Amino acid sequence: MSNDCVRRNYEIKEAMLNVPYSKYRVSVLRKFIGKSKPSIDLGCGGFMPEILGVTHACDDSLLAYNYLKKSGWKGKFKLADIGKSIPYKDKMFKVAVCSEVIEHLKTKEEVTNAIKEIDRISDKWLITTPSVYFSDKDHKFFFTPNDLFKIMPWGIEGNMQKYIIFQKLNYYYITNDIDRVGKIMEIKWKKI
Repeated sequence: MSNDCVRRNYEIKEAMLNVPYSKYRVSVLRKFIGKSKPSIDLGCGGFMPEILGVTHACDDSLLAYNYLKKSGWKGKFKLADIGKSIPYKDKMFKVAVCSEVIEHLKTKEEVTNAIKEIDRISDKWLITTPSVYFSDKDHKFFFTPNDLFKIMPWGIEGNMQKYIIFQKLNYYYITNDIDRVGKIMEIKWKKI
């Protein structure tokens, strides 16, 4: 692993833990995962599994694996491109998180497929992605709420009752565990 890559991972990790909007997002993810096992971070990068305390991780980069191994993380890692296929059995995980990944996938079809795959392998899941107001040269997509609704896999059973998209600070939170994420984020609404 190059020194530049290691330095960038440490810089990003430091920002995740100290920049208010990133710190809030990490807090939501941690609360969502709680003590659930088995748990997985998809598209994990080099440090999120360690920060979140998940039991499994999946990423398309050997750099992420090498970083996790070097850090002493004790979980299980698989190398895979989540936009194509996630190499786990149906409903293998109690919870899955995928944070700041879908905006990096190559096509909107890959984003939709990743959401289908996350739903397939886990009972409950939470995906986060930066809003259109967050700019980064490495992002392929800058989502608006309308864009997110267009890429959601509405053909999966349950349709509208199955997913919800919350926006808070610079991020969207997409989940199939509406009540739990609403409580974690302290969002109040009335059911009709």
